[in-house]
Amino acid sequence: MENTNIKRKKRKFIRYKSINQVKLKGGWRRVRGMHNKVRLKKKGHIHKVSIGYGTKKETRNLYNSMFDYKLIKNLNDLNNLDKKYILISKSIGLKKKIEILKKAKELGLNVIRIKDIDSFLNTVQDNLNKNKQKKEKKQQKKEVYQKKAEEKSKEKKEVKEEEKIEQEKEEKRKVLEAKQ
Repeated sequence: MENTNIKRKKRKFIRYKSINQVKLKGGWRRVRGMHNKVRLKKKGHIHKVSIGYGTKKETRNLYNSMFDYKLIKNLNDLNNLDKKYILISKSIGLKKKIEILKKAKELGLNVIRIKDIDSFLNTVQDNLNKNKQKKEKKQQKKEVYQKKAEEKSKEKKEVKEEEKIEQEKEEKRKVLEAKQ
């Protein structure tokens, strides 16, 4: 099932004078000058953004694929599918994506943007395991530092109490010596 209606050409609009001046970024900015040649649509200058360059309504917001596909946003979209190819939405998180891929593998569906489902799932699982190990190590280090800090604070408290007792004794001695 080839998708024949997605044939479009996308023009890239760049900012006026961004080629000549390094400090100007390439993204489009509307030109506002009174005598600006781009605003006046003169020949030989870059094209100005206008509504005529828009894509057709049928092909707007579609992934440029040669296959006819269904956009999947949640697990329920996989039920009652009439198409062989699916495209997983970019807004879906990794955990839900894994669930969707497992179900798609069971149903025997082809996923656009993912060549091999098994290898993708394996790499994702490896990365998740590595991240868990890093978090555990970080937590262990944090606990060790907290224990050391508690020990130091206890030592300081003990030292402070001993110093207070010694200072009180010295003050008492001074008072007694002053009386005599």
